[in-house]
Amino acid sequence: MRRILGVGAGAGLVAGGSLVALTGTSGAGLASVIPVTITKTVTGTDPGVAFPIVLTCSSEGVATDEVDTTDITIPNNGLITETVQLKNGESTTVQVTLPDLLPVTASCTVTEDPAGAELPDGYTCTPSITAEVAVEVYFDQSATATSGPLEPSPLPVVLYDYKSNQIATEAGFTVTNTCALVKPITFTG
Repeated sequence: MRRILGVGAGAGLVAGGSLVALTGTSGAGLASVIPVTITKTVTGTDPGVAFPIVLTCSSEGVATDEVDTTDITIPNNGLITETVQLKNGESTTVQVTLPDLLPVTASCTVTEDPAGAELPDGYTCTPSITAEVAVEVYFDQSATATSGPLEPSPLPVVLYDYKSNQIATEAGFTVTNTCALVKPITFTG
């Protein structure tokens, strides 16, 4: 298990790696650790190599009673990436921690460039990515919430949205590669 950490005073997200999951709550009393699972599948001819998959998470602004996104902008520290190497059938979970001062929004997405994999000669692969997220909606300051199941989501996946009082309880991405072994035509003479 890996984690991406949020640090205090709205400083944004910084990278970290660990086998220990964090627990706790953000300054607003909401759960601040959101597990994001990335799963790799290959259809067609499996080249048997790991593919580099990049998880990118970002946060914008700091949530206050009066939403003012110009108060604190997190241009550099608000964006963090984590690269995982996954073979067909493998998955990993990255623990994404929100900053101590909740942002106005926080989201994650994944990308993959098959050219970054060490494909054997003759293989071509085309990725497609699907996402799902489970959210809780908070109705008041006492953190009364309703939870939902994992459901399909557009990219990027929103982990936290101050305006709609939603926080993800978990998120997942499935990266599917359609691969083929293209044999060159050889002429014998």
